[in-house]
Amino acid sequence: MKQVAHEFLKKKKVKKFVSLITIISFIILFGCAFGKAYAAISASERAALIALYESTNGDNWGDNSGWKDPPIGGDGFARAGTECSWYGVGCNNDNDNVTTLNLWDNQLTGSIPSQVGNLSRLKDLDLDNNQLTGSIPPELGNLSNLIDLDLDNNQLTGSIPPELGNLSKLTDLDLDNNQLTGSIPPQLGNLSKLKDLDLDDNQLTGSIPPELGNFSELIDLELDNNQLTGSIPPELGNLSKLIDLELDNNQLTGSIPPELGNLSNLTDLDFDDNQLTGSIPPQLGNLSKLTKLVLWDNQLTGSIPAEFGNLVDLEELWLNVNELSGEIPEELMNLTNLSDLNICHNDLYTSDPDLRAFLESLQPGWENCQGLGVAEIIGTWSNGIWYWDESETKWSKMAASTPTGDIAAGDFTGDGKADVASVWSSDLWYQDGDSLAWIKIPGSAPDRLTAGDVTGDGRAEIIGTWSSGIWYWDAAASKWSQMTASTPTGDIAAGDFTCDGKADVASCWDSGLWYQDGATLEWTKVTATACTQVTAGDMDGDGCDEIIGAWSTGIWHWEAAASKWTLMTPSIPTGEIAAGDFNGDGKADVASCWSNGLWYQNGATLDWTKVSKTAPTQVTAGYIAGD
Repeated sequence: MKQVAHEFLKKKKVKKFVSLITIISFIILFGCAFGKAYAAISASERAALIALYESTNGDNWGDNSGWKDPPIGGDGFARAGTECSWYGVGCNNDNDNVTTLNLWDNQLTGSIPSQVGNLSRLKDLDLDNNQLTGSIPPELGNLSNLIDLDLDNNQLTGSIPPELGNLSKLTDLDLDNNQLTGSIPPQLGNLSKLKDLDLDDNQLTGSIPPELGNFSELIDLELDNNQLTGSIPPELGNLSKLIDLELDNNQLTGSIPPELGNLSNLTDLDFDDNQLTGSIPPQLGNLSKLTKLVLWDNQLTGSIPAEFGNLVDLEELWLNVNELSGEIPEELMNLTNLSDLNICHNDLYTSDPDLRAFLESLQPGWENCQGLGVAEIIGTWSNGIWYWDESETKWSKMAASTPTGDIAAGDFTGDGKADVASVWSSDLWYQDGDSLAWIKIPGSAPDRLTAGDVTGDGRAEIIGTWSSGIWYWDAAASKWSQMTASTPTGDIAAGDFTCDGKADVASCWDSGLWYQDGATLEWTKVTATACTQVTAGDMDGDGCDEIIGAWSTGIWHWEAAASKWTLMTPSIPTGEIAAGDFNGDGKADVASCWSNGLWYQNGATLDWTKVSKTAPTQVTAGYIAGD
């Protein structure tokens, strides 16, 4: 009996022991897991997340999973302890602090609430590529652990808070592609660990703070496409680790600091579309790693530094639309990696045949587009042919007689000055722009007339339409050559649309607007709608011409490289149009005849200037004065 009782008690103890082990195991395996999943972040951090959700229309985010998953708490969001599983929210290992907030490209609208500044352990705040509006809260300056702040590609307004200069651990600050205004806070210079500063594509004004030269770790500085003024601080030459420096499309003045030659790691330097003056510092030749140098559309003078020959890694060199002059250094032939070159709209030359061939291989027709000249508007009235010199604001008579047909201007003689071809009854003549002597061209008069350098020899050819097609007259060879046997039904215009250094011919047909490549004679259709008038000019100063035409919807210009149309004016001229650089900014303007006179539209500002109360019968443009 005692033995039976002993066995019973032994089994009971074993059963209790097993039950205890089971309970302990459950606590270890599940209790701890639940405890970790529902560890609470602070009430202030939860409130900051909820404030962001509510302020940015969270119910309509692209992904808001987890934020309102049941069971729901009293505040309408998933219960406390689940925050680290909400979409876009990342936490530390203990799940008691929010460390990352990545909601980029997630359809956020509305504004950034100030409560986000309470996420004291936040390291990464990424809200870019949304539709956020309003200002940047200065409270973000409280995020002392922040490493990465990405608010780019939104619609944020207001100024950049100087409090962001308190973010001592920040390495990336991306605020580009917004609508920010005001000046760049000098306090940003306190961000000693910053590697990437992108403030481009905003509406920032004022000068570039010299404090930006304090960034000893900076790799990328992009301030382009703003409205910054003043000079480039020489302190930027202290940015020894800088790789990319973009200050283009601003209103910067003064000279290029020679100190920038100290940026030994720089690969990209973009200063185009400013108002920089003075000569190009030869110290830029020290930038041995440079692959891209863009200085076009400024007012730089002097010659191209021979030291540029040291930039053996250079792939792109853009110096067009400046006031550079003199002989091009033969050292440029050292740039064997160069693939993109534009030196148009300067006053540069070379007598070295090898250098000429080298440059021609990179930019065909580079010599043809030299000259700092201002084009003159040329028109016919009942009292003869006159031209308008915008720089002197006066009219000058070229001929007392009035042509009976079309006119066109081009340098047919190769003397650097435009000559004027015109139709008289059944004959075609051109007048030498220098001597004013008249030369008769063999053959009958064309129906339409334009001019352009079809052969690429630096001289313009007279181009006309007859019933037998389109032909051009080469004055140097004294012969006519046929371009096409078909005859356009409307206007024609010549320009270098393909950027190969040779003129192409745009023409209006019943089937639309086409242009014929002057080199291959192949046709390209631009639009199915026929134009009433067409001309050509370099609207953006890149050395290539754009087609400019008039339709019932106004005057438009076609950029072949971008394959797009841009509206210049919704009004419709009553007469002819012609393009040329009338104000000397390196970009084409458009003269047009209206019922109330002759006007021209500035190609850059689109402002209108009235030239004459009386509109001419015919209008063209050329460098008559050779200025």
